[in-house]
Amino acid sequence: GHPMDISTRSAENIQATAEGITDPKLKAALERLASHGKARELPSG
Repeated sequence: GHPMDISTRSAENIQATAEGITDPKLKAALERLASHGKARELPSG
């Protein structure tokens, strides 16, 4: 199958959620997830 693709809107929603989170591990995980929706045109790494 193809890799999971989340929309930019979903990424923004995730990022907005992450901003309200104080748990650093959970926040980092959400921000990493959000970045997948936006980073398609950026080189990975």
